Amino acid sequence: MIQVFIAVWIGCLTGLAGYRKIVQMALNIPTDEVAGKKIGTQEYMKRYLMYGLVLVICQLMEFPILAVLVGLMCNKGAILLYALKEKEDFHE
Repeated sequence: MIQVFIAVWIGCLTGLAGYRKIVQMALNIPTDEVAGKKIGTQEYMKRYLMYGLVLVICQLMEFPILAVLVGLMCNKGAILLYALKEKEDFHE
């Protein structure tokens, strides 16, 4: 049971690290369209390589992969719920 707990937290922390990378990329993206697309693609690939590497390491350490994925999705779900809440507040 402790492995599931740790795996969910690893997923949550990995999701937060990915979100931070997205924010940093968005703040530092160049105004030139070609350079922006190139940097965007590179950062996208780096982020998904990080996610894959974390999943492989967790598999090798025999953590439950589904628990890691649940942790990753917790971050995505929180962002979605926040966006929906802000949308509702905007229309009132």
